[in-house]
Amino acid sequence: MILISEENVKSILDMIEDLVLNSAKIPILNKLIIDEDKLFGLLDELSKNLPQEMSESIEIVENKERILSEADNRAQEMVSSAEMRAKVLVSESEVLKKALLESNNLKHEINKQMDLAKNQVNMEISLAKTEANKEIDIAKSEANKDRELKGNEVNKYADSMLENLENQLTNAISVLRNGRNSLTQS
Repeated sequence: MILISEENVKSILDMIEDLVLNSAKIPILNKLIIDEDKLFGLLDELSKNLPQEMSESIEIVENKERILSEADNRAQEMVSSAEMRAKVLVSESEVLKKALLESNNLKHEINKQMDLAKNQVNMEISLAKTEANKEIDIAKSEANKDRELKGNEVNKYADSMLENLENQLTNAISVLRNGRNSLTQS
């Protein structure tokens, strides 16, 4: 499985930025003409990479279970080993007391180590989820901004063209009225 790094996601975002920066400009409107196919291609690539980031988070969660299982197995082995040692030392009560105390200390130490391992794995999972959510939010935000900009640009351009046509028609009507007035006055 190929793991996608944060650098790859950032690289795609940089390509989107380059596409915007290198797009043709409409000076009068202070707007850009962006190659829609290229933009959507980059956005598709970005959306394909983000699930990879989420897969990495899932893999970390799966590893958590394996690590906890291994720690539990190791703890069980250590407990079993301690119990066997205690049985061998049963012959004398002083030795037995010492073995039980050692077994309890060992159990306590194992439980502490398991708790530390669980906390560390939970922190790693939380960090991975947070990073994946941040990347998803950034990508969504960028895509929404691009859509809004395109919609606003098209509306402003159409409004400008209609206003220009309206002015031309008003001028033409004015010329026609003046011509009719001059014909009626003659």
